[in-house]
Amino acid sequence: MSDHRELGTLQGYLKQLAPEFAPRGGRFRLYTHELRDVRGVLTNLVHSVVSRRLETEYEFYPVLFFATGSLYIGPGQLPSFDR
Repeated sequence: MSDHRELGTLQGYLKQLAPEFAPRGGRFRLYTHELRDVRGVLTNLVHSVVSRRLETEYEFYPVLFFATGSLYIGPGQLPSFDR
């Protein structure tokens, strides 16, 4: 990495740490989903349903869970992803 400014960014860090996570051309990519309102049991149910659907339809696998969302690892290129 020749540009020192790039080291301070998430993309630069990922390129240095593991090139397969680098955006553009990498085998894998990180994805997230987030809810704005946290309501307890209902929020947990929504997270579970979203996680299951993303795993079966898009091969996104959960890596980290947060109260407001989840972080996933998935394929670097998606043929069609409808938000």
